[in-house]
Amino acid sequence: MEKLKVMNSYKFLVTLLTLACCSFGTYAQDTLRLDFRQAVAYGLDANLEYKIQENNMEILKKQKQVAALSHLPSVGINSNLLRQSGQQFQQVEGEIVVTNVTNEIVSGGLNMNMPVFNAGRRILDTQSAKLAFEAGEKGLERAKQQVVFDVAQRYLQVLLDQELLKIAIENLENQQEQLRQIEGFVEAGLRTVSDLYNQQSEVARLQCVKVDAEIQLENDLWSLSEYLQLEAGKIPDLEPVDPTNSSVSFAEQNLGELYELAMANRADMKQQELLVSSTKKDVQARKAMYFPRVSAFYNYNTFFTSLDSRSLREQLLRIYPQNTLGLNLVIPIF
Repeated sequence: MEKLKVMNSYKFLVTLLTLACCSFGTYAQDTLRLDFRQAVAYGLDANLEYKIQENNMEILKKQKQVAALSHLPSVGINSNLLRQSGQQFQQVEGEIVVTNVTNEIVSGGLNMNMPVFNAGRRILDTQSAKLAFEAGEKGLERAKQQVVFDVAQRYLQVLLDQELLKIAIENLENQQEQLRQIEGFVEAGLRTVSDLYNQQSEVARLQCVKVDAEIQLENDLWSLSEYLQLEAGKIPDLEPVDPTNSSVSFAEQNLGELYELAMANRADMKQQELLVSSTKKDVQARKAMYFPRVSAFYNYNTFFTSLDSRSLREQLLRIYPQNTLGLNLVIPIF
């Protein structure tokens, strides 16, 4: 009798745990029907690392454009408006005349500069930026693959938990039916009381298995919801996956073939190779700074002064314009 009381207490505890788990699973929750593609879309939209890679791609894209545009000449326009008060020096009939006046000056200019030779630095910078952009694309692809893998792992785990829970429920129902039969046999004197106790123990064990399966399913559902960054209280209701549509077999391939396949398809491996090439181009571009640099330039400057009685248009456009065209040589020494 004491053993029967213990078994009844155990069954009561298991029942309470089951009710608590069920009430916890249904409290303030709303289901969201998802298939695998939708789950991946949610994962890509919520994954922080993937978003960082997307932002880095925008930076690399702009850097690539800047490197390509560096082959074009640089053009700038300058303008100054100023007033000078005090002694002014003027040349009148071959003599320098000093007067104390106020001089209002308007000046403007156009400057153009075009690198002619810089030891291939511009070309190396362009190649480095292009390789870095391609490496960024591989990094973004790898980040997407990682998100798909993480979602698939959690998605399939939830589906597995659901099947395990179904199996646990079926086993429990079968053993409960067998318990009812044994109880009838014991009352009829066809089975011993020990058989009844053993069956009650088995039913209690399967009840624990069922509770564990429910808890595991609940935990994995919350884990998937957290990874997908679903709204609070929303639990995904997953559609099953047909494994026959995407089954891939590697049983016939040896270790060497699998290694070569992995090397050919790993985006992060290609990303690192491109980054190494990009860094080598950067180093070569830095070394190019040790060599002389030649650039061509063109400057157009003009000004207006209030000390000249002629009009603003005449001074700016006809009298004072200056055109300068030349080459600039820079030789690094120290």
